[in-house]
Amino acid sequence: MLGIYLIASCCRSRSRSRSNSPRRGKITSKRVVIANIPYDITWNKLKQIFRDQVGFSGYLRLMKTNGRPNGMGLMEFKTIEGAEKAIEKMHRYEIEGRRIIVREETLRDQERMANMEFDGPTNASMEGPMGQMGMPPPPQNVGPGIMGVRGPITDSLYVSNLDYSVDWRKVKDIFKQAGRVVHATVKQDDEGRSKGVAVVRFEHP
Repeated sequence: MLGIYLIASCCRSRSRSRSNSPRRGKITSKRVVIANIPYDITWNKLKQIFRDQVGFSGYLRLMKTNGRPNGMGLMEFKTIEGAEKAIEKMHRYEIEGRRIIVREETLRDQERMANMEFDGPTNASMEGPMGQMGMPPPPQNVGPGIMGVRGPITDSLYVSNLDYSVDWRKVKDIFKQAGRVVHATVKQDDEGRSKGVAVVRFEHP
């Protein structure tokens, strides 16, 4: 009877552990999504909480819907290890009576949050003058005449030599400084890996 009880107890404990885990296996991204955030918390306060608990260093956005906080946030850490530590320590961490959800960002998250409003800095402003992709921000107020461009112009750009870790969202964040970006995509091979090239389309040429 004792042996049976011990086995059942072990199984229940393992089940609880799995249910509390936001992921399985090692993560591959430096970005994490935070959900169930109290609506009245500011991004500065949330960033300070993560800095105190896991030594957060990176950028944070609090997402909005129709101008109001929707309880979601996006964080990018300097390293994958930093993101992994945040998931392990901060998942179900209680803030103002609510237990937040912290997990690795997915492609569905990227698509869902692509056009959301947010509070917080842009990627480039957090990463210094060279921006997230290790390249300077696009020039502003530069017309085709100044650049010596003649003939028809296009609303799309072809970008090459990207770091393979750069996704379409980072590309969009950088190039929106030059105008409204309506679409950005990073080309991938048959296995879903980046080819290091992207296409950016603006609302106007």
